[in-house]
Amino acid sequence: MIHVLDRFVIHFFSACGAVLACLFVLLMVIRKCKNKLLPTSKEQALLVAAIVVFAFSTVREAWDVAAGQTLTKAGFDYVSWLTGCGVAVWALIRWDRMP
Repeated sequence: MIHVLDRFVIHFFSACGAVLACLFVLLMVIRKCKNKLLPTSKEQALLVAAIVVFAFSTVREAWDVAAGQTLTKAGFDYVSWLTGCGVAVWALIRWDRMP
């Protein structure tokens, strides 16, 4: 059980960092390419970045289950990635609105 909790914390903070990195790349693409399909606000870009990170993490967890990981641990991993992405979005929106 300690291993599952350890991985939960690692995935939680990794999700926050990955969302921030994905946001920087997305904002760079938005600046370089003017396209109507790209997000128009920082909040939209942040949401897209979080969805991309969570989507890639779910594919990775499915790969681990196929390699023999238990479904219980995979469930905790999904929750940790989801909460990490959610907290990253919430914190970065709050950070942008600080005085």
